Amino acid sequence: MKHRLYICSVGIFFCLATIASPCKSEPVEPKDNLIKDNLSSLQKENDLLRLQIDILNSRLQNYKQETASVKAKDTSTVEITHGNLAYLYAQKGDLEAAIREYLEELKNNPNDSDAHYNLGCLYAKQGKFTEAVQEFEAVLVKKPDDKEACFNLAVIYSKNLKDTKKAEEYQKKFMENNGKKK
Repeated sequence: MKHRLYICSVGIFFCLATIASPCKSEPVEPKDNLIKDNLSSLQKENDLLRLQIDILNSRLQNYKQETASVKAKDTSTVEITHGNLAYLYAQKGDLEAAIREYLEELKNNPNDSDAHYNLGCLYAKQGKFTEAVQEFEAVLVKKPDDKEACFNLAVIYSKNLKDTKKAEEYQKKFMENNGKKK
């Protein structure tokens, strides 16, 4: 199963609301019950997050074992396992491990455009924009109509590499491909 990563994390799209203080000059005293409820809610959320981390760690361990087993038996499916393992590492936040796994996958299958795309996203997240550009351009060699690769290239050239001409070129490609499927 193939997965695609995205440069922007979900957290970027959230904004914090500011709470205006009351017009009166009197201090507002917190209610003990409200604090206890908030603390209880935060503890439950923390427990849920710990459970999700445990599940991800368990899946990661299973993929490691599966990778070792597959390598011993048949190398024809190793690239899929490396891609899945890389995706899990990326979701866990271990970008270096994810990059290593995508590079392994590309050794086995250099034409895997999803691996190139995801590697481009990981490099962009690390601020390695030259490497990210190389990976997104590798996607376009295999899939010239890949609108997500075009979009990411337009953004990187515009915001990070300050190359307006290239940014406009990829923005135009993105707009042309926007009505097409990946």
